[in-house]
Amino acid sequence: MTEAVTLIEHARRLGATLQIQGETVKVKAQAPLPPALVEALHQHKAEVIALLEEERVVPCPICGVGTIGLPPGEPCACCYTEGRVKPRPALAPRLTQGDRLPPARACPACGEKVWWWRSPNKQWGDPGEWVCGTCHPNPALEVVPRRPCP
Repeated sequence: MTEAVTLIEHARRLGATLQIQGETVKVKAQAPLPPALVEALHQHKAEVIALLEEERVVPCPICGVGTIGLPPGEPCACCYTEGRVKPRPALAPRLTQGDRLPPARACPACGEKVWWWRSPNKQWGDPGEWVCGTCHPNPALEVVPRRPCP
């Protein structure tokens, strides 16, 4: 089987993915594979299928049952449904301006409750913030007088 291992590794280095569909091996790649490699994969088809089948079955780290397509170290679905593993908490959604309410408090400098959202600056890691509209007027809302057309 060492020849089949070498062929699979070569195909994957060229950006190909190999999947078993019934008794055939489907090869997907952005660029065509060299004809010699395709011919060699055809010649060692049975060995390639056997190796890909071994890759697909992964034992669950909790119950030991082999599951197809299970990421290494990840418990199987049965372990979650039977309570052997607690489900992972969902990730907190990323908040945007629409999800955030303006502060209910008044500005400590002027006492007004007029707020506007200053957008985040991802380049500097700035998350954005509510800014007092009286002390710091929103530059996007300032009216710039236009010159009349000649």
